[in-house]
Amino acid sequence: MAVNVARLQPDNPGVSIPVDLVTSSASGLDPHISPAAAAFQIPRVARQRHVNVEVVRQLVAVHQHGD
Repeated sequence: MAVNVARLQPDNPGVSIPVDLVTSSASGLDPHISPAAAAFQIPRVARQRHVNVEVVRQLVAVHQHGD
């Protein structure tokens, strides 16, 4: 887990990293992430895709599944 946290910390100083981004499921195949994990990645995805953050935020909201 420390390796994943160390990888994410430089780009996200002072931000709590959602636990499901730095751990894996028992099978290692879980395709779902938490809403917190999705929200955490919005700025990076927007930056990498050259898209407005609000556009990505709206896409995440539309495609979020309830439990």
